[in-house]
Amino acid sequence: MAVNNAPGFQPDGGQPPRLPPGGRVSPTDPTVTVSPAAGASPASPRVPAAPFTPALPAAPVVSADRTITTRLATAAAAARRYEPPAPLTNPLRHPLRWLAITAVSLAAAVVFAHLAALLITGLYYLLFQVNPSAATWWHSVIPDTALRHTIRDAAEGFYGGAVAQQLVWNPFTRRRTRYLARPANRLDRLEQRLRIPSLRSGKDLSFWQIPCSLAIWAPVYGSAGFTVAYLLDSVIRHDIAIVQHAVIALSPHASMWQRTASMDTANWHMKVAGVAASFCFGRRPLRKVFDQIQLRFAERHVTRHRPDRWYHPPTFRARCAQLSAQVPAGQAISPRPHRRLQASLAVIILIPVVALIALGYYALALAP
Repeated sequence: MAVNNAPGFQPDGGQPPRLPPGGRVSPTDPTVTVSPAAGASPASPRVPAAPFTPALPAAPVVSADRTITTRLATAAAAARRYEPPAPLTNPLRHPLRWLAITAVSLAAAVVFAHLAALLITGLYYLLFQVNPSAATWWHSVIPDTALRHTIRDAAEGFYGGAVAQQLVWNPFTRRRTRYLARPANRLDRLEQRLRIPSLRSGKDLSFWQIPCSLAIWAPVYGSAGFTVAYLLDSVIRHDIAIVQHAVIALSPHASMWQRTASMDTANWHMKVAGVAASFCFGRRPLRKVFDQIQLRFAERHVTRHRPDRWYHPPTFRARCAQLSAQVPAGQAISPRPHRRLQASLAVIILIPVVALIALGYYALALAP
């Protein structure tokens, strides 16, 4: 078998040796014997024929096509080829457009997180402050005023973070796609038995699973993240004296801007702990809720042939684009039971939600 001396030929995956013409491989000797040529030294080198791999201590031999550099290059190429539905985009292909979409989404998420915090404040004020009997009972259950305010502030941060995640929920990320492709583990099967919303569950959520997940399962899961955030906050505030005075006392003559700003600055560390809890473990039972709510409204939007509006989140428009692409392909959107009833309830609930947001703003900024 003649040795191929063509340019770029790599028998071992590395740089090919410079062999003069006439070299032959001996069938009994596992080396390449180089014939002396004109002007060459009689003592010709002997080049190993087997692929050369450096001997590393306590490390397996890795072939040339499975190096770390090759794997990283392959992963980067796969990530670059991925393209989610419009208007979403791949940050590796269109970084400026991705930054613009992300900035708009984060700004909207911050605004709606504050609205959700005001909703929780209004609900707290309506339940435990308007009725004197309810206020007396609540004060007897938790006599400590600081602890009552801590519970309210943590709930504001937790549900504010949950609403922000709902607004920017993106089911088209590669990480989430790989997660759904894996088989269900023991925790997923246990959640399905207990009727806890699980993202890997192929079943639609029932009507009562959504309020139960918001009022019960999400706080239970988020208690672990809140505990960690609370302990870290205690350590930081113990070591750094500048952040110990977190509660700002407002005078009766404070301006409207000072009262509005106090909604974020007063007891801010507990609100941050609540937001951290909504992202750490608290979002596990809520991911299915986020996905189901977005899917139902997107199906309603597509089946009624409504155009996209400027105020629609980019992730929602991408979900509508995905559903619209399924209709010409012959994959008609299957009607879901009680879709009209659930949409009507969502519109009806919107009225008291706006009223509670206004009440929360009044309780924090306008109440004497």
